[in-house]
Amino acid sequence: MFSIIVPVYNVESYVLDCLNSIKEQTYKEFEVIIVNDGSLDKSVNIINKFLIDNEDSRFKLYDKKNGGLSDARNYGASFANGKYLIFLDSDDYWDERLLSSINEELNNDSNLDLVRIPKRVVSENNKEISKDCVNEFHSLQGEQSFVILRTNKVTFETAWSYVIRLEYWKKNNFFFPVGKLHEDIGIMPRVILQADAVSSISNGSFYNYRQRENSIVTTKNEQANLKKFYDLLNYYIEGKKYIVTTEYTAKVKNMYIQYYADAVLLRYISIKSKQNKLLKNEIKKEKIIRNYPIDSLKSLKKYVYYLCKIYLS
Repeated sequence: MFSIIVPVYNVESYVLDCLNSIKEQTYKEFEVIIVNDGSLDKSVNIINKFLIDNEDSRFKLYDKKNGGLSDARNYGASFANGKYLIFLDSDDYWDERLLSSINEELNNDSNLDLVRIPKRVVSENNKEISKDCVNEFHSLQGEQSFVILRTNKVTFETAWSYVIRLEYWKKNNFFFPVGKLHEDIGIMPRVILQADAVSSISNGSFYNYRQRENSIVTTKNEQANLKKFYDLLNYYIEGKKYIVTTEYTAKVKNMYIQYYADAVLLRYISIKSKQNKLLKNEIKKEKIIRNYPIDSLKSLKKYVYYLCKIYLS
């Protein structure tokens, strides 16, 4: 059975689509843990009407004070009773056969810790913008899957892209970093690397990620973007500390450091702020470009690009 965690915060225009996409799944063995993270709009009213109209005991609503996406996800996961965790953001939705597709893969290998699911980016009015293009792979070690994902032009991984064995999640004491933004970047590389068995499926059923204005990801608020930069910088520092203590191959260690360096440097390049000089000094202080691993033509091109953006602009 799947435990589906749905954090909710001020998504009155989208949450019904999200819940209906779960209800309409062709695979029916799941529980839905809806976490209201202190919403101030009509989201809770819409959810309660959905619960009354459907009378479906698989759907349960939990209320908590606002603590952010990470806190809501951690809170929801603490109530999970299923064998597998799935995170679904409440402004997104699934194709109706997604759970069936995932279940088929799990039936092929009952030892999987993770299953990566394909994503489709859609506009606010559900028009397709792009699709995930990662090739399928099956029952690989986490180290192998991390290399494949990085070499397939996957820049960053999200929690909602994965089905996670609950036992594996609990055994490793995984949790989303509370009080920080870009929380997926902070945790998912380690979740992938430490897995014993990972599969990636691609069969026409998608997680539909809604690209909308003024979301946490797309906001143009300067203070929020500065916080994103410093949170990513912290992930980079902590990530380097972690990876040097492991016994992974040099290639994996390089890719891990590149992952976090890319996050910091791309965020810096995207920010238009009066504090750019200060942010640039933070990058120089941590020697992020100087220590950027160059192990391929692709990484060399990135290095040159970052060098020009930081030192010559």
